[in-house]
Amino acid sequence: MLELKFLNAEKIEKREYQFADAEQIIQAGQNGKNCGLVYPTGMGKTITAFLVADAYLAFTPPLAGQGKVLILAPTNPLCEQHFRDAWLLFNLPAEEINLLVGRVSVKKRFDIWRKSRIIVSTPQTIVGEMDCMRIDFENVAFVIFDEMHMANKNYAYVKVAEWCKNRNIRVLGLTASPGKSERIDQTERNFGVNWWVYRSAEDEEARRFVFPKNEKPLIVSYPEPHRGAMRFLRRCILFVHNEFAKSGLISSLPLNLDFDTRIDFYRLTELNEIYPRVKRWVEKQKREKSNELWYRYVALYGAYYRLMHLLNLFVTEDYRVALNYIDEISKQLIQVNASGPYCFPYYKMNPAKIIWENLDFHDFRLALLAMVQAGQRHPKLEKFLELIAPFISRGEKVLVFSNFKQTVDILADELKARGIKALAVAGNAFMKANEQKAVLDKFRHGECSVLAATTVIEAGIHVPKIDVVVNYSMPLTGIAQIQRGGRAGRTAVGLIYYLIMDNSNDSSLFYAARSENKKLGDEMRRRMFIQRAESKGEDMRICRAKPAELPLDFSIQNGACFTSKRKSKGSRASLGRPVGVQMDLFIAAGVTAEGGANA
Repeated sequence: MLELKFLNAEKIEKREYQFADAEQIIQAGQNGKNCGLVYPTGMGKTITAFLVADAYLAFTPPLAGQGKVLILAPTNPLCEQHFRDAWLLFNLPAEEINLLVGRVSVKKRFDIWRKSRIIVSTPQTIVGEMDCMRIDFENVAFVIFDEMHMANKNYAYVKVAEWCKNRNIRVLGLTASPGKSERIDQTERNFGVNWWVYRSAEDEEARRFVFPKNEKPLIVSYPEPHRGAMRFLRRCILFVHNEFAKSGLISSLPLNLDFDTRIDFYRLTELNEIYPRVKRWVEKQKREKSNELWYRYVALYGAYYRLMHLLNLFVTEDYRVALNYIDEISKQLIQVNASGPYCFPYYKMNPAKIIWENLDFHDFRLALLAMVQAGQRHPKLEKFLELIAPFISRGEKVLVFSNFKQTVDILADELKARGIKALAVAGNAFMKANEQKAVLDKFRHGECSVLAATTVIEAGIHVPKIDVVVNYSMPLTGIAQIQRGGRAGRTAVGLIYYLIMDNSNDSSLFYAARSENKKLGDEMRRRMFIQRAESKGEDMRICRAKPAELPLDFSIQNGACFTSKRKSKGSRASLGRPVGVQMDLFIAAGVTAEGGANA
């Protein structure tokens, strides 16, 4: 068992697996290895990291500012939380534990850095101070990167990690989910991680400290006015899709489609994927002058993207959010100058004009306007209000997530109109750090029953006794799904609801996130197996090589292997991808139409 020098042992719950993992990380650090720690939310990543930090503080001379431990987190609320925890748990003078974020006066930063032994900061603040040469890493002994999966090539984490590698400073990355195999490889490169510590929610040593979570997908159907408006919008998107298909970049769709069912349009992620191909095609047309209408196809691509975003807002968010986005499109009609690589007004053509000249789009706009003016609520909003009513009557706390600030405000306003105490919290673009902190403190202290939040508090924020988490918008990644679910079930069994519009993008996101998380568990177990074997001196190079994936049409008949030529389907032909998950997969997974999981 570790001997704690600075941490107050009386304030820490004794969890043997945390102490065992901390010892393993310290030993790996002494062997020159940087570590990644993967725990499901609620299992205590922060305490394990603090146990390791205590050892690094003890390794160095107890002089002012010597042997610094730097704790980095991506958001201000998370930094506030880590600072508060460190201040409460470490037996150090108060002036040696400090918060260094954007709102701290520039004049005070050098002095704070000089005298501190534990510093909690955002990576952007550290990069800014290093670039201005107000601080250096001379006395830094250990760096903790919380939510390390956020490190991509443009994020400040990468730059700080590079400084640590150049100065041989040991680092520890924390995450509930490092992502797909390729993302894990990228994380290892960015942070120099060469030793992993991983525990799943099924871990025998940890299960008795973690409360189970009950996940319930609720499938929401469409009322007839909604279906009628959606038909108009789908006809408009079909027109734009087939016009864009004339470029040869994608395949066209038949005109005799059933507009009451989901159509095989390109999703936003797929449109993002083909953008480089569109750009190369345009450059070729300009160079060869083989198609003088190239600019029209660029405008059609922009119109397609806007219409798919509008469809998602209409189907999965709220009618008022969709109507506000239409207003944004209308404003683009009168823009004199365009931004981006192509100047559409120069050719008297822009995406907004293509959309606005479509009659089906205007029929949709009028139908949507009529629903909003009549006070008709979105079916998902109706389901949400119905769902949380019993929990509120019992005095339980509810946290609801949406991906859009407008939706968060609508949810809070709807609840307040019913006499329910509700607050909204959003990112730095909409709220200052002190405003975010004030809202979270009110929720912690029970001054409101419901907190409507954007993704700003997905990661790491600990609010005691959240009884119910509602995903009004689907998590966009497997990591986000884990993090949102982790807000519940910390002091009792947690309930996690997913409001899924029938046969929509919601279902695709829900199952894609689940699939990603299952693959994560398999990949981490594979890496841990290789790591243990290599630590015993075994040659595992063949296991580190990734197995080739079998084609989707691979089959074995009578002991022989066959692959058959697959027939391409609709617009996915150019991407070679299957169509998104539909209702049959919900049935296969045991999800009932009423929304619960079959026993």
